[in-house]
Amino acid sequence: MSKMSELARQTEKEEIAYINSLCEKEQYYVSSCCTADPLGNIHELDSEHYGLCGKCKEHTDFIDNNEEV
Repeated sequence: MSKMSELARQTEKEEIAYINSLCEKEQYYVSSCCTADPLGNIHELDSEHYGLCGKCKEHTDFIDNNEEV
């Protein structure tokens, strides 16, 4: 196999991996109190996410809106 065909095959694999990564759902967290976006950063502890609610301005848990229940 020539160097050019090896390079083309590697490039094709990289493009496929990139396209597949775009298809994965990004995590989108909303507050458990009123489904608002977070105010600032949210934090994770023991697979639980928490932070300030963007609407209530209260400390609350956050859930992944894309996750099936």
